[in-house]
Amino acid sequence: MGESTTADQRKVAISIKSQDGDKMFFRVARDKKIQELLKIYCKGKNYLYREVSFIHNGDRIQPNQTLFQLGIEDGDEIAAMQHQSGGGNLSAFA
Repeated sequence: MGESTTADQRKVAISIKSQDGDKMFFRVARDKKIQELLKIYCKGKNYLYREVSFIHNGDRIQPNQTLFQLGIEDGDEIAAMQHQSGGGNLSAFA
């Protein structure tokens, strides 16, 4: 019984918020690399992982970091930003 309590204490509840304001909630161990969580989020949102940047406290998240290394605490939020391409045809405005 004490073992699961210790494991629970190492987990934090966090959310990932998309640009449209939608949030997904997760409970994750602080010593796990964050890449797996980010891929699960992208799969759930039907996003391509390579086309999304994740930001925490203004800093871009590197996928090989752990939640502990990122300083992520219980209740923190990560922003998910989709890459944009295109932008229109400038000749249309000439």
